[in-house]
Amino acid sequence: MTSMQYEKELKFDGATDVELPSLEGLPGVAAVAAATPEDLDAVYYDTSDLRLLAHGITLRRRTGGHDAGWHLKLPAGGPDTRLELHHPLDPEPRRPRPRRPRAPLPDRGSPAPPTELTLRVRAYLRDAPLGPVVDLRTHRRRTLLLDRRQRPLVEVARDAVTARRTGEATAAAWTEVEAELLRGDPALLDAVAQRLTRGGLRRSASPSKLARALSTAAVRTPPPRPPRSATRSPTRSARPSPHCCGPRSPRCWRWTTGSAPTSPTRSTGCGSPCAGCAAR
Repeated sequence: MTSMQYEKELKFDGATDVELPSLEGLPGVAAVAAATPEDLDAVYYDTSDLRLLAHGITLRRRTGGHDAGWHLKLPAGGPDTRLELHHPLDPEPRRPRPRRPRAPLPDRGSPAPPTELTLRVRAYLRDAPLGPVVDLRTHRRRTLLLDRRQRPLVEVARDAVTARRTGEATAAAWTEVEAELLRGDPALLDAVAQRLTRGGLRRSASPSKLARALSTAAVRTPPPRPPRSATRSPTRSARPSPHCCGPRSPRCWRWTTGSAPTSPTRSTGCGSPCAGCAAR
């Protein structure tokens, strides 16, 4: 069953050589506790031209940690706020054992994303198939800020990340810090951010681990829409319209140089912007 929640999270760079400052004494925080470290393995899914990431959307399958499962994150009301949908991992199906296997069983490949999640991004995919684009491993050390009832208010995570594009051997590695508001006043998250920046960290320019792994700014720009019809481009082999002045007219650009006029003044009802028709 799919669940959803709003996520407000801040990302910071510069954690490689800087230790986290003390988070004691923040307003509303009664205690600071270290949580159990986690090792996370995530596979990010997108189209070949990264249509989801171009719109600030990430889809991943994560194993390990306390929130293993499928995660779909959508922009929601601000650069640091997203709507996160969580779908549990599907159990591994039991494969029947054939009595007389004539050939090895085919490779099932990467698991397919749940339909409940892909339907929410169908408008961005536009018939393009989804597939793995980045494999990402994270060693996470978590620090929890607790209230008087020992409920977590903010989680500060120090992540040692290793990322590799799917199918490639080379990998990139970096360390970053994330501060996520779990409950309570957003002003507490701002106070945590001020404490971290005073301790030597700086706000990250990358919106997500996936964007940083791909290391390109082009993913932030939505891909241009393809032209409606490629037959409108003037070519030497183009056929004239039934009402065009035809190949015998020396003023028709379709049949002389094969290139369009520099600045056609208007287009006529015949559908062929040739110089002969435009002069009528």
